[in-house]
Amino acid sequence: MFSFLRSLRLRLFIAKVQAELMAQCGDQPLVNKICQYPEIVADLDVIRQTAYYRKDSNAAFLSSCYVLGAALDVYYFSPADKKKCAALLAQRLAKARSDPHFSMRHFQIFGDLEDKLSEHLGDQTTD
Repeated sequence: MFSFLRSLRLRLFIAKVQAELMAQCGDQPLVNKICQYPEIVADLDVIRQTAYYRKDSNAAFLSSCYVLGAALDVYYFSPADKKKCAALLAQRLAKARSDPHFSMRHFQIFGDLEDKLSEHLGDQTTD
């Protein structure tokens, strides 16, 4: 029973993250591919249980930023998928920067994601 409830809560959290991404891009196959990738599902489970922002009203936004950043490191995803993820992540980071208080509150998350994005964009220019 406990395992069932945990699984149900995880599915609900993943659905919130997927809805957040769907609102931004509308590409259901891409969103499903990213959010249902086993390593990302496992990471989302850890985030759902332990992240300091898990009960925040912006938890889905922050988690979807994480998912897009994590997708840049998955070799399974095509370069076209990674390019879409990078563009979506760049939009989200710009939105986060537009609110200085929010940006400063989560500076470590956004700093890591900006580093990952710039690293990915640097890798694209050398390919």
